[in-house]
Amino acid sequence: MIRAILVEDERPFAVKCVEVMEKCGLSVQYLPGADEARTHLLETTVDVAVIDLMMPPSYKDEGVGLLQWAKQRFPKMEAVLITKKQDQTTEVVAAAMRLGARYFLDKEAGTFFSKLEYHLKEILVEQASNVFISHGHNELLKLKLKDFVQNRYGKTPVILSELPSEGLTIVEKLEKASKSCKCAIILMTKDDQTHDGGVRARQNVIHEIGFFQGKYGRKKVMLLAEKGVEMFSNISGIVRIEFDADHFESVFEPLRIELDATLR
Repeated sequence: MIRAILVEDERPFAVKCVEVMEKCGLSVQYLPGADEARTHLLETTVDVAVIDLMMPPSYKDEGVGLLQWAKQRFPKMEAVLITKKQDQTTEVVAAAMRLGARYFLDKEAGTFFSKLEYHLKEILVEQASNVFISHGHNELLKLKLKDFVQNRYGKTPVILSELPSEGLTIVEKLEKASKSCKCAIILMTKDDQTHDGGVRARQNVIHEIGFFQGKYGRKKVMLLAEKGVEMFSNISGIVRIEFDADHFESVFEPLRIELDATLR
């Protein structure tokens, strides 16, 4: 999950900010000031920072100073600055922009929270870089696929069955987990018998083909289909790689070509 900090000294306002950030799928640590943020960031990493520009003790440009310090530690960190209109001087804004701040949101504007949500979702789309694996009952093939992704790309792929439930429904878990991913690999194996004697993938796997096609687009959904598994006509255009279960490794080279193009 993408890690975020919120640095804001006005507690009631901060509570609402945290709600919006968590709604976007971020793992949020709230910190009331710049000193607390520096202490926290000495012990962990951060991907996104939402920082109040004017904080104690000086109420001048504490946010810019914190941003500069954090950027030295985490150069790829994205930043959203919370300001008041009167604080957005040319000098301060220019300094923050040089440090990589992309968004300046007026906390007194009625559209603040909707804009915060919108810009965070933009950042999440850009930062999403993981791979989601959808699978059926064949645990061995799932593990082989997981190892391939880990070893080649240094990423632990997202697998729904390996995530905590957190009181969520399956669809809610799917929606939350998919936010950190950029593409999906669908492993269709011979799991269920059909009435006419054929075999098909599990129904949840078939559902996830449509889910990920809608979320990422056809080009970012890769279908690995065991030979003989029932197919259907309305998935034309999705990358499809067929395999024999006894020679599963044959999928790795064509899959590598697709993933290299998607994750680069």
